[in-house]
Amino acid sequence: MMPSEQRLRVEAVLRDMLIGQSFCRVHFYGTPILYLWGPRPAGIGPWLDRSDGEDTASLYVESRWQLFDAAPPRWPRSEEDLPERPMEELVAVACGLRKNAVVDAHLGTESPHLILTFDDGRILFINGHHDQYESWQLYAGQGKLLIVAVPGDELAMWLPEDYRQKLADEVVL
Repeated sequence: MMPSEQRLRVEAVLRDMLIGQSFCRVHFYGTPILYLWGPRPAGIGPWLDRSDGEDTASLYVESRWQLFDAAPPRWPRSEEDLPERPMEELVAVACGLRKNAVVDAHLGTESPHLILTFDDGRILFINGHHDQYESWQLYAGQGKLLIVAVPGDELAMWLPEDYRQKLADEVVL
């Protein structure tokens, strides 16, 4: 289980990077990569700018995920609690979210599940628990910002120095 200080910092970054963003495309590289596009997050340095005008962030999903109409009484604990779905069905889910902006992003309490709430009330749950593999990654600024749900219910995070300082100034523990 991740320490509460780390959880607060990661959730602050997730909210900065994901709130207001929408899925704009899906790419298949073994596992789906969900690309996000939306307004530039406030207070983010020039490291986020892309010369090619491409997406704000990319979400690499290497674990099972499910869309809920509302929060369930209890979130799944691992992949085994989620149905295995064919890729075509997962693409349809991602495409169905393309016009909906993220309004909240947070982590599971015991594992680093990524839970995204959209403006229509639906919730995308991405499993963050695996004993051997990374479950998901948020990638932005051509790799300058990277958050990874790693084995053992832990998170790894790399940030540019200016953003690390912004985060230290804003996140009160």
